[in-house]
Amino acid sequence: MNRFITITALGAAVLFAATGCEKTAQQDQEKIAEAQREADQKTANALRESQTQITSAQLEANKQATQAQMDFAKLRDDYRGKMQSDFDALNKKIVKLETKDATATGKVKADLDAKLDDIHAKRDAWRASMTSLDGATIDTWDAARARSDKAWSDLDAAVSHASTF
Repeated sequence: MNRFITITALGAAVLFAATGCEKTAQQDQEKIAEAQREADQKTANALRESQTQITSAQLEANKQATQAQMDFAKLRDDYRGKMQSDFDALNKKIVKLETKDATATGKVKADLDAKLDDIHAKRDAWRASMTSLDGATIDTWDAARARSDKAWSDLDAAVSHASTF
């Protein structure tokens, strides 16, 4: 009978031990599932946060690009306005030279004709450079403006030189 009790006790111990191991495995599985849910939640939160940061950064970049475009448009308009004002004043000198040429004779007329031909060519070149500014972008502005400034300088010098007559 001792043997029967020993075997029964041993069987019960094994049964309790097996049930206890299964419960521990089930608890471990639940812990793993919970850890996975937490990791998934943290991943989802991190993705939402990063997407928010990306969107915010893109909005800021768009805002800065729009401001840069507006600043560039103002720069171009201010430059064109100043140059047009300067041209209006210079054109009065050209008109005076043309009036003087109309009444001149001999060598003075021949010299003025040559100078006016040069002035008209340089004025056309300056106007073309001003027209090209309309198509200038932020990247090409400096070169386009330099060409316009050079054309202006050439025209102004030609008018100043011709005005000595």
